[in-house]
Amino acid sequence: MPTSQRQAGAEWPQRVTGQHIQLTGWITATTRPAPGHSASFEAVVVPERPSPGQRLESSKAGELVVLIWLGQHRVAGIHPGAILRFSGPVSRREGRDVIFNPRYEVIEAAPDRSDKDS
Repeated sequence: MPTSQRQAGAEWPQRVTGQHIQLTGWITATTRPAPGHSASFEAVVVPERPSPGQRLESSKAGELVVLIWLGQHRVAGIHPGAILRFSGPVSRREGRDVIFNPRYEVIEAAPDRSDKDS
């Protein structure tokens, strides 16, 4: 299958379920499961660096990709503000593009978050 490659800050191409993609973007949020739920760690990645306090508009929701690491409560280097190159096959979940257990490389670490636990 073809691989889509784009630099952070560039508009991402349309994605098709099952397509293997490689993209670069900014992590805007991470979430962990509530106690008692299956272990998984999620990161929301967008193609352009968001402004401080900026919320993703619903019209741009199709531009984001959700990365999900199954069986993990946290993943090293994955914090809001980090720039990440990631790859894997695209799935759809709740109307969003998702990659389960992606390959990734942290291109630029997030600012020091030693006082916060994401």
